[in-house]
Amino acid sequence: MEIEAKYRISNPELYDILSSTDSLAGFAIEDVKIKKVEDQYFDSEDLVFMRGGFSLRLRSSGGSKVVTLKSLDRGEGALYSRQEVETTLEPGTGMQIANWPEGPARELAGRLAGGRPLEALFRIRQQRVVRNLCRISGGQAVIELSLDQVELQAASGLGQTGENSFLELEAELLPGGRLEELEAVVEFLEEVPGLVAESRSKFEQGLALARPDIDLALVSPARDGESPALAPDPLPGVDRHDPVAEAIRKVLRVQFEVMLANEGGSRQVDGIEAVHDMRVATRRMRSALRLYGSYFDPEVVTRFKKDLRKIGRALGRVRDLDVFEREMQRYLATVPEGQAGDLAPLREVWSVRREVARGKLNRFLDGKRYRRFARVFGHFVSTEGAGVRPGTAESPDRDQVRFRLHSHLWQLYEGVWAYQPIVADATVSQLHALRIDCKRLRYSLEFFQEVLGPEAEGLIKDVIAIQDHLGDIQDAVVAEGMMESMLGKSDHLADENVIAYRDFRRAEAQQLVETFPRAWPMVGGSEFRRRLAGALMVPIS
Repeated sequence: MEIEAKYRISNPELYDILSSTDSLAGFAIEDVKIKKVEDQYFDSEDLVFMRGGFSLRLRSSGGSKVVTLKSLDRGEGALYSRQEVETTLEPGTGMQIANWPEGPARELAGRLAGGRPLEALFRIRQQRVVRNLCRISGGQAVIELSLDQVELQAASGLGQTGENSFLELEAELLPGGRLEELEAVVEFLEEVPGLVAESRSKFEQGLALARPDIDLALVSPARDGESPALAPDPLPGVDRHDPVAEAIRKVLRVQFEVMLANEGGSRQVDGIEAVHDMRVATRRMRSALRLYGSYFDPEVVTRFKKDLRKIGRALGRVRDLDVFEREMQRYLATVPEGQAGDLAPLREVWSVRREVARGKLNRFLDGKRYRRFARVFGHFVSTEGAGVRPGTAESPDRDQVRFRLHSHLWQLYEGVWAYQPIVADATVSQLHALRIDCKRLRYSLEFFQEVLGPEAEGLIKDVIAIQDHLGDIQDAVVAEGMMESMLGKSDHLADENVIAYRDFRRAEAQQLVETFPRAWPMVGGSEFRRRLAGALMVPIS
């Protein structure tokens, strides 16, 4: 995740002043480093990278060559936060994707390109004066300030030819820096005469020169709302020697990427699965912070949990109505034609509610709170050591996964097993509480599956089966309750077909409650405990 601010420098004298000043916005500035950089941007003839929501850049500097794929997210004023994956090419390696080193960059580029050849779009040459902004206390570098002399060159034979030169300033948050520090620098820079917030990336500016026929707003799904192409690895790469805090950071990073990857699709009218996947990612992040938040600064965890709760609620309003529509269609498919009608009054009300809920969701996703969360959380999950509980660093070995996980998983299972005495006569509210405890057990098994024995996969499947049964009960109860409330408020909805469907969902919930004790041994039985013990019997060295 890259987080930076960008400004156009309109006054050459200001460029010289910023290149030589020894302090800025309350930060000390390290000595100047001068870099010469050449960037080439590529895409296929039919623009598959842009249509997938990414730019593809080859950067050459000091003999090294680095390929970077960046998401095409717009900035808020001067401030940007973008997904970024990159790889360093071996000497002599060209732009044949199959020859790149294995990793996320090759996987993503290969999936986007689909075997298509790459063509050069344009070149950017830069002389960069790079300076680090450091905290006065401690001297840690937290922001990289880059003053760029930029020269854009369109590739001959591809659309247009031409050149454009300008001066630009970039301030990028470094690992170990805090977003509040970057925002303080932004606030200072906004008051400097001769600096203008630049809402366009260098890629956009180069594209406007080289291919004025392309409207990026129409081409890129990062703009028009479809899901971006980045598909994160579902395995976070947890190692048993990781401190628990860093293992959970890996888990959070993967789920954060899942959330971002489904944001665009969640905005769409037909984005049912994207809403579901984005909501599940937020739930997993909340659970991870709830279950393992003690390894982090409490203030950090509290703030993130509040933001994730708000995101989850905005998604939940849409998701619940999507589920109600799906279940209504399932009901209509089982009822003989002419006996259940089309439930038109109910469908009309739910359709309006779903449209309102989706509008609220889109406004929330466009709002400052969500965007700020994405920047802060993106930095948190990408920065080792960020937000770790004070004092943890002094004894990191004691908090390694291999020493902490086993007892924690048993505690989570015991929280589920403790429902054994009441399963036969459990109320709906008790079963809902059991569902939540099952979900937390399942998520923890998934988070740490890589360091558990092979039994973990089957355990996860069994917990999912129980969780789904309990989820069906909750969905039926919520739908029945919603219809009961609506029927009491509107004569328009007091249709015999709507009443019949209400009664169907009520009977369905009751049947699911009555049959649950037969499913319970999948998780509550001794066989599950034996397999859980087996999953935990792995070397700890």
